[in-house]
Amino acid sequence: MVGAGFDGETWDVALTGDGGVVVGGFFDEFDGVFRRNIAKLGADGSLDGSFVVGSGFDDGVLALAAQDDGKVIAGGAFRSYGGVSAGGLVRLNSDGSRDPSFDVGTGFNGDVWDVAVLDDGDVVVAGSFTTFDGVSAIRMVRLNADGSRDTAFDVGAGFNGEVRTVAVDSKGRLVAGGLFTTFGGGSANRVVRLEPDGSRSPSFALGQGFDGPVYSVAVQADDSVVAGGQFTAVDTVASPGLARLGPGGTPDPSFSVGSGFNSPVQVVVAQPNGKLLVGGAFTLVDDVPSNRLVRLGVTRNWTAFSPARTVSPVVVSGLTNGVTYTIRLRALNAGGSGGASNSGTGIPVSVPAAPPAPDVTAATSSCDVRWSAGDDGGSAITQFVVQQRIAEGEWTEVFSGDALAYTATGLDVDAAHTYRVAAINAVGEGAYSESSSECILAVPLPLSAPTIVSVVGGDRQLTVGFTAPDSDGGSPVTNYEYLLDDGSGDGSLDPSFVVGSGFGSSVYSLAVQPDGRVVAVGVFRTFDGVSANRIVRLDADGGRDGSFVVGAGFDGETWDVALTGDGGVVVGGFFDEFDGVFRRNIAKLGADGSLDGSFVVGSGFDDGVLALAAQDDGKVIAGGAFRSYGGVSAGGLVRLNADGSIDPSFDVGTGFNGDVWDVVVLDDGDVVVAGSFTTFDGVSAIRMVRLNADGSRDTAFDVGAGFNGEVRTVAVDSKGRLVAGGGFTSFAGNGSRYLARIEPDGSNDPSFAIGTGPNNWVYAVAVQADDSVVAGGQFTAIDTVASPGLARLGPGGTPDPSFSVGSGFNSPVQVVVAQPNGKLLVGGAFTLVDDVPSNRLVRLGVTRSWTAFSPARTVSPVVVSGLTNGVTYTIRLRALNAGGSGGVSNSATGIPVSVPAAPPAPDVTAATTSCDVRWSAADDGGSAITQFVVQQRIAEGSGPRCSQVMPSPTPPPGWTSMWRTPIGWQQPMPSVRVPIPSRAASASRWRRCRFRLRRLCRWLVVIGS
Repeated sequence: MVGAGFDGETWDVALTGDGGVVVGGFFDEFDGVFRRNIAKLGADGSLDGSFVVGSGFDDGVLALAAQDDGKVIAGGAFRSYGGVSAGGLVRLNSDGSRDPSFDVGTGFNGDVWDVAVLDDGDVVVAGSFTTFDGVSAIRMVRLNADGSRDTAFDVGAGFNGEVRTVAVDSKGRLVAGGLFTTFGGGSANRVVRLEPDGSRSPSFALGQGFDGPVYSVAVQADDSVVAGGQFTAVDTVASPGLARLGPGGTPDPSFSVGSGFNSPVQVVVAQPNGKLLVGGAFTLVDDVPSNRLVRLGVTRNWTAFSPARTVSPVVVSGLTNGVTYTIRLRALNAGGSGGASNSGTGIPVSVPAAPPAPDVTAATSSCDVRWSAGDDGGSAITQFVVQQRIAEGEWTEVFSGDALAYTATGLDVDAAHTYRVAAINAVGEGAYSESSSECILAVPLPLSAPTIVSVVGGDRQLTVGFTAPDSDGGSPVTNYEYLLDDGSGDGSLDPSFVVGSGFGSSVYSLAVQPDGRVVAVGVFRTFDGVSANRIVRLDADGGRDGSFVVGAGFDGETWDVALTGDGGVVVGGFFDEFDGVFRRNIAKLGADGSLDGSFVVGSGFDDGVLALAAQDDGKVIAGGAFRSYGGVSAGGLVRLNADGSIDPSFDVGTGFNGDVWDVVVLDDGDVVVAGSFTTFDGVSAIRMVRLNADGSRDTAFDVGAGFNGEVRTVAVDSKGRLVAGGGFTSFAGNGSRYLARIEPDGSNDPSFAIGTGPNNWVYAVAVQADDSVVAGGQFTAIDTVASPGLARLGPGGTPDPSFSVGSGFNSPVQVVVAQPNGKLLVGGAFTLVDDVPSNRLVRLGVTRSWTAFSPARTVSPVVVSGLTNGVTYTIRLRALNAGGSGGVSNSATGIPVSVPAAPPAPDVTAATTSCDVRWSAADDGGSAITQFVVQQRIAEGSGPRCSQVMPSPTPPPGWTSMWRTPIGWQQPMPSVRVPIPSRAASASRWRRCRFRLRRLCRWLVVIGS
């Protein structure tokens, strides 16, 4: 359903392989939705919202051609698409974005009227133009698949008038129609056939040609040409509006349209059955009312068998499989031909052709095999057969059915699996396809992370409850391992990281490679006394990596660095050259430090690049002070493809009105941007905004009044919260001095309580695994706690008292990187750290290591023992399987505790009528003692008992509870005076009293004896 349809003229249409319909013309809307001059509809006629055209074409689209890969070539009168220059021709990806791999330079100086995609991927373009990319191309040119000119095709002097239409015959020759009357200086009235090299086809003899414009041509199976237009005759033969020419160019006398079409024919389509669809402005065809669309049949001539056939059956060959033919016979004798037989129908058929080679994709424990059908031989394919071969073994059938996909399971890891496909129809089984590429299974990974749900402290141990990983990666979990942090990381220098005499000037940014090597950029020109112009790579222990050779390096400051998945290093800053080669403000280096020439930046950025972020797909987002890239407007932010070209699918509109200082790509593809700006694309965005993956604003994120000063740095914690640092003193109306944490919706996180905060600018933040925040900058204290240049805050925002940098850094810290082992790389302008010479780069912290359970543990809960009671531990888990370790769980904390140890035996002193009992405390088991319990036992014999001072639980047999007291009793030593029985008559004797203690925690458990 097309609803309200288009609000203007539609000029061309192309069908895509997914059932879509792409339409071009002169319009602004489809069914009320803005789609300027191009739109894609689904198979049901509704607008395809996944085909995003932005601001569309600035003028009409006259020609469309769909490629087999889903891309669409559009030609016309336009000069731009989506605000980017496009000189009359552009290729669009299946999502409507511009395909940068198809580059036509400055394009055409006139209108493009028709486009034809050849079997080899070349593109023929025809129109009113006379130049292509500034070079002569008189109204026709052939382009390579990348948009460059195919110099093997040359029309020389070309056409003297517009070429409106072009078609391709079975021999690759081009049939052109239009308003021209000459080609290459010779007469060619409105139709001409060209050879594959662009020269005129001499075998196409059209005589006087057409007496009026030709708007459409179609080539039939036998290379006959059907032309439609505004003419009344061809080579003096009357044929108003439509004519058919034989393969030699002469009018076909068997084809007649009678009195013809009363208005011009605009389009002709030759159908596989030989019939013709004809459309245009006409209302009469051969005086029969026919409003603007008709289908015409085709007259066939009688053909005698050669050599002669006189007995049944006879064979008619040279036909097309799958086409329904109607056939009649008549006999011949000396007197001529006899009467015609009845009509019969038949369809030539064969077994299907071999399908194309299947595509294979290796999954964790399977191979996904997908294929497409080839020629069905004229009979519908009913089944496919898939065969598999392992290494160089025999082919074995593994699937048969009507699907176009098969998943092979139960395969051997590391073995090469190949596949081929054959099709079956009513005639039989066709040939097998070429073999697929090899499918080699990976080691069974990835293994996802478990989730800790509880931590209970016990005596020198933690009992950890967890839920298993959502995915075991195709291999069962065999064990878990844990990482413990007791908070003892103290911020001290790591003596194993040795940079020699260090850097000659400031380090601005660091990037750590997966192998632990560190790329550093900044203002420096030397490292450890040797030349290193603004970039150097260090080994994991701080020494210079001699395999990274940068030659003369950069001729200006480098401000940020990002690592790409192919091992490349992208660097941004304020420079003109790298190693003597022009690369203004951005360059990409290879893994060996040499310039990557495939990353082409043209004229580069017109001002400095301050922030870089590499995506998983190899694209790089650059932000900074610039307003253009390669001469194209780019308001402070742009995304570049892996070859350095602008990615048109990332559209930030007018961009930012100030500098971009930091860019972070989130796990979902969204992009957080921070800086000194106050608007994005003309709308308020006070120094921070979140963008969707296509560059549009993510309206679910709103910072409201935002920051009252520059935001220099942003990091993301495990809960998706953003930690921002900079020169601000408030955020969203809240006092947030130089540091703030922001919820995923853009609001202030009130649980991040930093008190008075840092006392000066924050230039760098890093979030550690437990969501602790490490901040570096120009401050000397945080919340009045001295910590010059660097501080660590707990997840709640309070300074971590276990982390101390002593007298700290003597100049600002510019960059902090939290490494997976808990250590910190810190760079900046400093030369002293805690009064120790440390030129601009140090490593701090304590190494933690993963410990596997022994024996192995695979079910919840697990017990971590050998700990210290009363210490707060942070713990994380990860699972192990045959492929290695999986993802890391959330962090959780717990404190090992036990009941108190038995106190030492009490001291007793006998008085006249009482006993004084005194004792001291022992180990509290990790939990503060809240109470003591005193018990008394009286030796056997007669006489009065000591009275009970305070009620007590029933004592063990032979003991009497006499008294209990809280630990807070104000005496030098807890004690009690117990009355002693008096001396009796001569028959009496003294009773001896002994005492023992027990100490109460919360559960009043007797632990003494």
